[in-house]
Amino acid sequence: MGRINLRVPYEEKDEVKKLGAKWDWNMRVWYVPENLSHEIFSKWLLLPNIKAKSFSIARVMTDCWSCNKYTYVYTIFFDEGYHYKNYNEDTEEVYWEHNHYPAMLCHVEYVSADAQLLIEKHTQCYTYDYSKKAKMHYVMNHCIHCGAKHGDFIMHGEPGGEFNPVTPERARNIRIISFNTPIECRASDSYYNDFYKSIRYQRGWK
Repeated sequence: MGRINLRVPYEEKDEVKKLGAKWDWNMRVWYVPENLSHEIFSKWLLLPNIKAKSFSIARVMTDCWSCNKYTYVYTIFFDEGYHYKNYNEDTEEVYWEHNHYPAMLCHVEYVSADAQLLIEKHTQCYTYDYSKKAKMHYVMNHCIHCGAKHGDFIMHGEPGGEFNPVTPERARNIRIISFNTPIECRASDSYYNDFYKSIRYQRGWK
């Protein structure tokens, strides 16, 4: 990712400001200027909780709730599983555990640099923004025509949502392109959907 954003509680804003962090008024987020080391902001860094040796981008067409025109929406997809950070309450040990099932990601707060470059190259209007509903910043879809925000909640969480198909036919509308590039990110995963096996894989968007 081009710059490093920070998750800063309101009561700690003066502390990061004194350390040199800058406030982006448009995105409503604190970030680390290029001339400063991110290490001094370790307390507020968005650390990865998911990683994999490869990943895919999923794309499907939907109609915009604002302008009623067709637009594409995207998400990160793991067809061969991934590792996620877990915590043992008894031993207080933090460790990585393997999830063997395919999964879509939602509320993506951070993506490692190499993966982010590929995502930016192969998507449209899938950019970091603030969600009032989720009360957080994450990589969000926007209409390619009017710029309206398309949040993750319905697309991933509701049965029949763009990335939560309830029939093989709906799943076949989803297109996938894959990359043999490692990825680390901070995000939530959607529940496993048996219709993921109907998703179409391809070398590029058509």
